[in-house]
Amino acid sequence: MSKDVHIHETDGGTAGLGGGQLQDKGPQSAESAVKMFEGIRKKEIAEYEKDKDDPNIAGVEFPIIYEYYYFGDNTPEGKEFKMSFGIFEGTTWDIFQ
Repeated sequence: MSKDVHIHETDGGTAGLGGGQLQDKGPQSAESAVKMFEGIRKKEIAEYEKDKDDPNIAGVEFPIIYEYYYFGDNTPEGKEFKMSFGIFEGTTWDIFQ
C-alpha cells in the first residue's frame, strides 16, 4: 500500500438530468483511500441492514458493488485501472494506479 492511487468519482444521478458526472479526485495515498472506502462500506451496510425490509430495495442482496473491468473512457495519463467501488444505484469510484 505504498503506491498512491488516482480516484475518479462518478455520482449516481441520471445522466440526462445532470447526473453521472465524473469528478477527478486526483492522487491520494492508498492508505487514505482504503480508510475512506471502508468507512463508506460500513455505513452503507449498516443502512442496508436497517432498511432491508423496505419494499423499495427489495431484491438488493448487497449494497456495495465491486467491478474489475473499466467501462469508462477517461483514464488518467500513465495510470492503469485497478478496480471500481460503488454503491448500488449510487456513486462509483474508479481506482487507478
